[in-house]
Amino acid sequence: MEAALAGEPYDRIPVSVWRHRPTRDQTADDLVAAMVEEQRRFDWDFVKVMSNRLHCVEDCGTEIHWPQTPEAEAHVLRYVVQEPKDWTHLEPLDPHKGALGREVEVVRRLVDELGSEVPIVATLYSPLTVAFKLADEKGIKVFDHLESHPGEGRAGLDAITETVRRTARAYMDAGADGVFYAVQMAGHPRFTREIYEKFCRQDDQSVLEEVAPRSRLSILHLHGSQLVDIDIFLSLPVEALNWHDQIVGPSMAEVRAMTGKVLAAGIPDHLAMVGKKDAELAALFDRTLRASGPRSVVLAPGCTVDHWQIEDRQLHFIRAWAEEWRSPA
Repeated sequence: MEAALAGEPYDRIPVSVWRHRPTRDQTADDLVAAMVEEQRRFDWDFVKVMSNRLHCVEDCGTEIHWPQTPEAEAHVLRYVVQEPKDWTHLEPLDPHKGALGREVEVVRRLVDELGSEVPIVATLYSPLTVAFKLADEKGIKVFDHLESHPGEGRAGLDAITETVRRTARAYMDAGADGVFYAVQMAGHPRFTREIYEKFCRQDDQSVLEEVAPRSRLSILHLHGSQLVDIDIFLSLPVEALNWHDQIVGPSMAEVRAMTGKVLAAGIPDHLAMVGKKDAELAALFDRTLRASGPRSVVLAPGCTVDHWQIEDRQLHFIRAWAEEWRSPA
C-alpha cells in the first residue's frame, strides 16, 4: 500500500474486498468480530469498516427495520424529513454517543486488533448522502426540496455537515488511517455540476480537510447507476478514488489519464461477480490492469460485493490472483 500511494513499483498488486454483514453490524462487538474474522481469512491490504448503511441516521429518529437473516437488508420505515421545514429542525450530533459513538468504538477496536498489520479506513457518508438517507433514499425529495426551498435545504445540510465533520475528527482520533468517503448521489440522474457547486463542494471540502492532515489512505467512493463525472471531484483532498468502473464507467484507463491519485477499482461489485468463472475474472483483471498501468492501483470492487451470494472461494481466488500477477511493464 505504501508503494502504491507513492507511485512506486511493488512486488504484487495490492488488493482489498469488502462486504456488508447484516445481523452483525448493529453492535460494536459483533461488527468487530466479523471484520477481524474476515481479515484473518483473506489478508486484505486495507480494511474498509463495514458500518451498516443507515448508521448515520439512527440517532436522528429514523425508524428502521433491521434484518433478521443475512440475505436481507435494513430499510427505513419512516424518514425524518417529510416536508421542507423539517430540514431546519436538524441539529449537529455528538459522534461519541449513540450509533455514531458505536462506530467510533468499532474503529478504535479494529485499530487495536489489526492496525499494526493493515490500514483501517472508516466509512463516512458525504452530507448530501446523509440527506438522502434522512428524506428519501431515491433522492427525489432531496432534489425537489433543494430546488423549491433552498434556504431550508441549506440549513439542513449545514447541520449535517457539522455532524459529518465531527465524526471524521472522531474517527481519526480513534486511530483510523483515513476515511472511505461515500458520495452516493454522484451518478444520480438529477445530480449536476451546478448542484454540486451550489450545495456540495464546500461541504465535502470542509469535511475532508478535517481528515487530510492525518490521512494516510482516504478513499473517495463515487456511487451511482450511471456514468459518473469524476473530474468534478478530482480536487478533493483524498489519496484514492473508488467507483463502479466495471459496471458504469469510466474505465480505469480513462481515469488514469485524468489523475495520478491511487485508483482502487477493477473488481465487479454487488451481484456482477455472481456466477463469474475464475478464468473470466483473471482475464478481466489482467486486461484492466494492463490498460490502466500497474502503478498507483489497488484491485478493489467498485462498491461492496454481495454479502451472501459471493462465495469465500471466489474471494480466496482474487487474493491469490493478486499475489501471483506480475506487470508486463
